[in-house]
Amino acid sequence: MSVKYAIIYSSKTGNTRLLAQSLYLHMKDRDCGLYEAGQADKVDADFYYVGFWTCRGECDTDTQHFLKTIKNKNVFLFGTAGFGRSPAYYRKILKKTQKNLDASVKLVGSFMCQGKMPIQIRKKYEKKATSFFYRIYARLMIQNYDNALGHPNQQDVSQFLSEIEKHCQD
Repeated sequence: MSVKYAIIYSSKTGNTRLLAQSLYLHMKDRDCGLYEAGQADKVDADFYYVGFWTCRGECDTDTQHFLKTIKNKNVFLFGTAGFGRSPAYYRKILKKTQKNLDASVKLVGSFMCQGKMPIQIRKKYEKKATSFFYRIYARLMIQNYDNALGHPNQQDVSQFLSEIEKHCQD
């Protein structure tokens, strides 16, 4: 299958899927396809928008595998992370993710935003909050979890599409 633009994404909780679908709707008048990373091995495009969820400070393994298959193409990376809202943390994630790209790939831009997390994460920190040694840390993590619940939101999507337009002009 060949398209000019391919939006490839991996999403565990729906956060990255939301960004990918928003981009697809934004590009509806262009030769563009939307694919999950696990189904993208037969997709050929001139330009790849690759979205991922963050697992332990880097992109998920499906995205890692897919990125390694791209050669001589333009790529825009985008992702979501439950922790952060920190530009420095996002840069670290993107730097690790970029290591999966072949030297022939041109990275034209990137975007990261916070995303909501599964309830199991909050429960894990609630349990740790009962421990004297982890109490303060756990409270901070619970606060981060609660802050992430509203993300990605419309402002995140607007910023994402703005970055796309800034870096990916036809």
